[in-house]
Amino acid sequence: MIEREDCHPFLKAAIPFITEAYEPELVAEMLTNLVLAGGFTGVELLCRVIMAEAVAAFQDGMNPAILKIALLSMLGEKYLQPRPAGERYA
Repeated sequence: MIEREDCHPFLKAAIPFITEAYEPELVAEMLTNLVLAGGFTGVELLCRVIMAEAVAAFQDGMNPAILKIALLSMLGEKYLQPRPAGERYA
């Protein structure tokens, strides 16, 4: 189990699913259930959905470059566009 204090509680709950080598489909289902059962809305919901997708895709062996695009696509079209070095999203 992750012992870092600054680790998000959702990730602390998700990591054992990977380390115990559960099937990716089962991991995705369990994480989705955790998100839905929490009754989250807005940014809290989006953060957990993105984390769940990242954990499941990571465990399934998705190419990191493709995973980055998939996760950024959840934030909206502007996050898929290249930006000049040093420029931050508004």
